[in-house]
Amino acid sequence: EALVLTEIDARLATALRHSDRDLSGDATFAEFLASCKRLAKRHMHSMHGALAADMSIVRNVLRLTGGLHGLGLAVGAHLDSYGGFAHLWTTSVRTEVSTFLLSKPTAEHIVEHLRRYADLEVSIDALAPSNTFGPLVLNTEHLKLALRTECGAWRSAYANALHAIAKAALDEQLAFFAQCRRALAREVGLSASNLNKTLSDEDVDDASTPDSLRAKRTSEERAVYGSLAKLASARASRASASRSLLGTSVLSELKALMGTARMVEASDEAVDVDVTRVGELYETLGAHMPRGPPRPESDAVDDLRASWRRLRVHAEARSAEMAAMETSLRALLMGALRAFTVELRALASEWETAGPLSSVISNEDARARLGRFAAAAENRAAQLLELNVGERLFGLEPTAASELSRITRACVVCERLLTLEAELAKAATRHLDAPFSEVAERTTVFDASITYFASLALSLPLEARKTPAFVRLRAQLDSLGGAVPVLRDLARPELRERHWTQLGNLSDGFVDVSAPGLTARELLNSGLRKRALEVAAIAHTAVEEAALEARLAAVQADAWGSALELAPYGGKQMGIIDLPATAELRARVDDALADLDAICASRFGSPFESRCAGLMRQLAAVAEVLDAWVRAQAVFVRLAPLFGAAHVARSLPKQAKVFEATERAWSKLLRRVAESSGVVALVSADEGLRGALEHVLAQLETCARALSGYLHSKRLAFARLGFVGDGALLEILAQAASEPHAVLGRCLPTMFAATAFLELCDERSFQGSQGPVGLSRASSSSGERRPSSAASRGPPSSSTVALRLGGNAGGHTHRQGSGTFPQTVWRALAVLAAD
Repeated sequence: EALVLTEIDARLATALRHSDRDLSGDATFAEFLASCKRLAKRHMHSMHGALAADMSIVRNVLRLTGGLHGLGLAVGAHLDSYGGFAHLWTTSVRTEVSTFLLSKPTAEHIVEHLRRYADLEVSIDALAPSNTFGPLVLNTEHLKLALRTECGAWRSAYANALHAIAKAALDEQLAFFAQCRRALAREVGLSASNLNKTLSDEDVDDASTPDSLRAKRTSEERAVYGSLAKLASARASRASASRSLLGTSVLSELKALMGTARMVEASDEAVDVDVTRVGELYETLGAHMPRGPPRPESDAVDDLRASWRRLRVHAEARSAEMAAMETSLRALLMGALRAFTVELRALASEWETAGPLSSVISNEDARARLGRFAAAAENRAAQLLELNVGERLFGLEPTAASELSRITRACVVCERLLTLEAELAKAATRHLDAPFSEVAERTTVFDASITYFASLALSLPLEARKTPAFVRLRAQLDSLGGAVPVLRDLARPELRERHWTQLGNLSDGFVDVSAPGLTARELLNSGLRKRALEVAAIAHTAVEEAALEARLAAVQADAWGSALELAPYGGKQMGIIDLPATAELRARVDDALADLDAICASRFGSPFESRCAGLMRQLAAVAEVLDAWVRAQAVFVRLAPLFGAAHVARSLPKQAKVFEATERAWSKLLRRVAESSGVVALVSADEGLRGALEHVLAQLETCARALSGYLHSKRLAFARLGFVGDGALLEILAQAASEPHAVLGRCLPTMFAATAFLELCDERSFQGSQGPVGLSRASSSSGERRPSSAASRGPPSSSTVALRLGGNAGGHTHRQGSGTFPQTVWRALAVLAAD
């Protein structure tokens, strides 16, 4: 159907191209085209039916269809047979082999991969060059060639990896063979003639033996400086050949040669296995590498077994040579050991008799001896190492040489001891020769240094602590340790001139500490070190006196820094002194006096007695002034408000003038206090201050006595005024006329304990009335009331007669001096007194 419709479209397009009109946009033409397609489709269906009706046509169509389908299946199966080679072109050779080599594979794993690709090549070669499928023939020759090329690339990559491993194994074997050849070719510098000559010299008895040398010693110094040289000369005549032939290098080479020969003999089987493995690897490479391994490597592999056989023959020959020389070498070694033992005993004897610690010599001489003995011990140690190598070579027990170990340890201990002594001397010079002005800061460091050196000395072995050098070191430490307390006492900053005078009396001569070149060593050498106890006592006295001096200075600073404080009073900013501050100041003055007394009583206070006495006089004067000022202020504060009342000034005019003058003098004293820098300075500068205070106090007491007489006269006028104080009585006298209600309200509870309430009458309301007047009503604390109507009831009492006023308005009181009270107040007082 699709073919028919396509054919119709093609024919219609051809017809349109030959038409004279453009019918692409004509709707009628479009309908015509659709009709043509429908007719063609119906005609096609009618054709299918006609073909299906013919069985021969159907049979032929089915045969053709089956043949084409079978041909397609056969070709597809043949192409699928190449899927086993797909990884040859789908995977990168470089990536795959690099990943494989990162896992560090063995040669066996690489060989497995090579065999796999060899099998693939066989499979590729087995493919037919062409294949016939019915009418089709597939030519696969070029495909086989491409597959074989890809497989060869994979085999080449793995063969290169195997070649690297095989080359490393071959190089290792060749290097081992070359090392063994070099070791076996080494010459040890020994020959039969040398050995025979050396052995004959060993039998010669030298007259200059160490025993004869020890017999010829005449002094200790000759033993030290000459015996070692003679000993070396004797050894040169006896064992010079042994030392030259059995040196470290000769014995080491001999040991290496024999060890190589034994190793070649013991490595035969292992080398055979390794050579076989290398041969197999290169054989595999020859089968898998395109061009095979390099020719030099192949030749080296082929020559491996022959090289090893030659190496074994060489090793056997050298072993036979060493075996032939073994007896002579052993004899030579024994002679060297005997000579070494004799020399070592001589060296040990020299150490005991003329060593650096054997006698009392200077540090420099001891270090010189130590250097010679240390060099000799080092020589012997090197010889012992050579001999031990020979002993191990012949299977003998190595010589221990305990005497050499003891001398070596003794040299180390001696070096420590002499170094410690030298360092101690340097430290002592550094500290004792410093200027005396630096002794104070250096003494602590010096003391720590001595303690450190003492600990190092005690850490030395016991045998070192029995030597004369250690005794000398211990004496130096004790001497310097005893000098440290003396230096510490002399460096105290509390020492004054009087103390240095005492120290000068103790020393051999005058000690001038101000001299610029004075050192600690000079002070110690002046004889003060021998008088350490007296120096310590003087230093202790200086410290205690310095403490008392500081205490005295603190007392003086506190006293001289104290001042009187002023407080406002009576509307003035500086009216009086502050009593709490003054009391505190007075307590500090007492404490200062006690401290000064304690300083004078101390056994270290003699240098400050005159100073303390002067301070105590000043502070005693301050205490007296403060006491007088407090007494005067107490009277002044009590009288000032009283003499401030107008009726007192009218009643006591003379005393009021005296008080006014006293008040002016009081103000002048306060101004002097304000202008002074401190109370001690105030008292010391003004000697008449105490007299002025006493004069003020006398004037105030005179005014107080006059005021007391005046108030006593008022109390005589009314007995119950005795229950009222001076201030309250003056208040009553001052305010009874102007504020009677307030005065009675405050004062009546004091004079009449039971009165709780009082109300006065207006004086004009009872003019011409009869009986006690002026009290409107009153009540007691127990609830009793007194109304005004009850004022005329009952006979008057004696107290009422004494206080009541007559009925006339111009009457007067019964007692003299009571006229200052208004009539209303006196009437109220009279009524209350009657009740």
